[in-house]
Amino acid sequence: MSTFGILFFLLLGGFVFFAFAKIMAFTKSRKKEKRFLAMLYLAVLLTGFGLAWAYTSFLESEPSAAYMGLIVFGGLGLILGGLGMWKVTASQTAKPDQVHVENKSDVSWQKGVAIVLVLFFTMTLPMTWLLKSVSRVVSDKDRAADFLFESLLSDRALPEVIRKAMEYEAWLTRMDDPLEPRVIKAAISGIEPAGMIELFDYVAPEKERKSLLDEVSAAIYAWIHGDEAYPVLTIQTGTFLNNLETNAENLLPWIYKSFPIPACSPGQIQEIERGDHNNDLQKLVFCVPPESLQRKIAPMGAALIREKLRVNNSPDSIHIGEKIREKISGDKLSAAKKRIRTFFLLGSALWLVPVVLLAIGLLLAARSVKSAVAWLSGPLIATGLLGMVTASCLPGLSFLHSVPRDVPGQIPGYALGIGRKLGIDLAVMLEKAMFAPFLLMAIAGGLLLVIAFRKEIMLLTIHTWHSFGMVFGRQPL
Repeated sequence: MSTFGILFFLLLGGFVFFAFAKIMAFTKSRKKEKRFLAMLYLAVLLTGFGLAWAYTSFLESEPSAAYMGLIVFGGLGLILGGLGMWKVTASQTAKPDQVHVENKSDVSWQKGVAIVLVLFFTMTLPMTWLLKSVSRVVSDKDRAADFLFESLLSDRALPEVIRKAMEYEAWLTRMDDPLEPRVIKAAISGIEPAGMIELFDYVAPEKERKSLLDEVSAAIYAWIHGDEAYPVLTIQTGTFLNNLETNAENLLPWIYKSFPIPACSPGQIQEIERGDHNNDLQKLVFCVPPESLQRKIAPMGAALIREKLRVNNSPDSIHIGEKIREKISGDKLSAAKKRIRTFFLLGSALWLVPVVLLAIGLLLAARSVKSAVAWLSGPLIATGLLGMVTASCLPGLSFLHSVPRDVPGQIPGYALGIGRKLGIDLAVMLEKAMFAPFLLMAIAGGLLLVIAFRKEIMLLTIHTWHSFGMVFGRQPL
């Protein structure tokens, strides 16, 4: 941290310390209610937090996040501080014959404001908590990499990903496109999961896929949090090409086993035995020869595959940053980086706003611990139920399952299928992550409701028991 930053936080700490000391000295000899003192202390904390937020955001070149911190947290602190100061000083200047009337009117508007704040808390906490849950997944490098691996690249998920990608590609392919690519896509979508895993074990085993994903995620998050205009990322494809060449002899038998290819006729078997394939790999996979012949021609197919790799001259590495530079300007990429950072900041802190507003509402309306418990029970129950309903609806969102009619031409169908698969998996994970805390919140609200109205509940229970006794002819207790 720079010298100015150290001085800033030292001054900020001194401001908070002396503000607390001033509040204690100001209210020491005055009659006051503790809730208004709590308002003053909370105001100092919010104002200091808003200033610290703004300073760190400006250091990260995020002015929008800095202004958001000043307006939301600093603004709440100023409003709360002004309200607390007004109530503390007003209580000393009021005349004795005016105190009762003013307190009655004060309680009325205070309860009105508290009801509005409580309703705002109930309606906004589930959405801001959902934003927090999404940000918690995507803002952490390791957590995001684990989610992508389990949803896309693991042996368990990969067959479903390929099937979903090919399904969307087939659904969004126009009928006037060439027939052969459509047939190949349909055939790929019909491969059994075990066959998919076997193929990728030949080319890119699960450990190598995980290592590649970790490398990519590390480069992406270093770019997001760094000052580079483009990601510094190079994918080493030579390892996968070497795996392909090493396991080339296994590919021909795998094709015979995995695709719905008809058996060879006697004439086709004779042509294969004579070697009349003219170095054309397609002629070797046009039909399925007997198993004894498959073992014989497997080396021939492997040689053709290796020759194609040499002719194509596939690169041993791909510089992703250079590829992005060719298609996207630096200004657009910098703007995207700022939006991502802002999303991370909002996701991590925005849920605090309804919580702070609920605390303000309780300070305004609650006169005692019992009234605070009564005021808190209802919002917790309603918010918990609303959060559970929101969480349970996430996996069934229609846009995650429907196939769009109009898709931009530059978006391939397989990318849309993979995106939908990721969206469904993320929705299921968010459902599990949100349901438990909101269930606990609803249970806590119910317990507070029982504690606050235990006498009324006991009387209602006794009256109900007496009513049942009278209905069924029993003597009431």
